[in-house]
Amino acid sequence: MTHLLVTAGVGPVEVRRFVASLAGAVVDACARAGLVVEHTVTIGLSDAPSSVRIAVRGDASALGGWLGTHALVDPVRGRGQRRRWYAGVVVVDEPDAAAIVVDPADVEVTATRSGGPGGQHVNTSSSAIRAVHRPTGIAVRVDAERSQHANRRRALDRLGEALAARAADAAARSRGAQRSVHHGLVRGAPVRTWRRDADGSLVDAG
Repeated sequence: MTHLLVTAGVGPVEVRRFVASLAGAVVDACARAGLVVEHTVTIGLSDAPSSVRIAVRGDASALGGWLGTHALVDPVRGRGQRRRWYAGVVVVDEPDAAAIVVDPADVEVTATRSGGPGGQHVNTSSSAIRAVHRPTGIAVRVDAERSQHANRRRALDRLGEALAARAADAAARSRGAQRSVHHGLVRGAPVRTWRRDADGSLVDAG
């Protein structure tokens, strides 16, 4: 299993919104590259997360120019305001931690047709599941199984793993082990540059 991290680093809400859109674009890119997205984990608000972790089966090198720093250009902002935002897409190791048993009463589960956060591929039935852990706001989306029941069970398992990973990440940050991922975005040398279309969707600006 390969884990991709789409992160805003320590950026403000504008770049976190970019992360939400970019994560959807990455999910679509995985599908085009023949990678199977097992699940996604969203840390923070669904429309403005600090990071999105995407678990895929396959060789991440198939993504080619998607790995690295991405820039969003916003030409309509006023004078003196920041017009360029950066987010990173990196391959990370999944923290080695035992899954936490999740109380179903703490989880809000909804069925969805969407194939990923902000993605454009749509399932023909509402078998995909989005599970949100209310105490932490962590959200997991799973559509690997054909049945809604199986995806719900897997979503709860993934949510337990995500909570354990969150705890492991926090411990790692305290030691500085992952700080470089969130603080080390290379600004000025993006692998892709984006702009927003009239409807708010991302458009590759070349």
